Amino acid sequence: MKFRHWVVKIHGFIGIGMGLLVVVMRLTGAGIVFREELDPILSPALHRVVPQAQAVLIESALEPVQANHRDLPLQFIIFPRTPSETYQIAMKDPSGHRLDTFVNPYTGKVLGERIWEHSPLGFLYTIHEELLTGTQGMIAVGISGVVLLLMSVTGLALWTGWGKLASVSAVLESRGIKERKPMSLEQMLERGY
Repeated sequence: MKFRHWVVKIHGFIGIGMGLLVVVMRLTGAGIVFREELDPILSPALHRVVPQAQAVLIESALEPVQANHRDLPLQFIIFPRTPSETYQIAMKDPSGHRLDTFVNPYTGKVLGERIWEHSPLGFLYTIHEELLTGTQGMIAVGISGVVLLLMSVTGLALWTGWGKLASVSAVLESRGIKERKPMSLEQMLERGY
């Protein structure tokens, strides 16, 4: 078989693998983009409360969290954007994971805790960034980006349709069309389109 035939086959097989990887990256990326909308749907007990007349101060919400986890450093706090949302207090646990604690902004009561990386959206992040394999996955995602770029360049070089573009131009010129201009339906029918 000819060399070009083998290059086209290899290009196709690599392209299928890269296509599957791109689908995974796009789906997980879409989930990440909508994380603020998805997280309350996936964990409503942690994110939703019944609004009340008076909210407690943030210090009162932090007290039970810090009492339960004295040795953990505070990373950040996400404040409620609507009256029915909770405080989300994030701390880093000894293993390096993010511990999220959800607190009712009206009572100061802890509603629950979770390790972010073990939540559904944390799982999406891990797939999207590391392909579930840590540093090796991050390297693989980076290399796949370079391979995808090379696949695009080699795909352009291997494409057999370049000659057809010239024939389309010749057909247009034979019909008296030198430049492409917008045409009405009547003009298109007159010219045989």
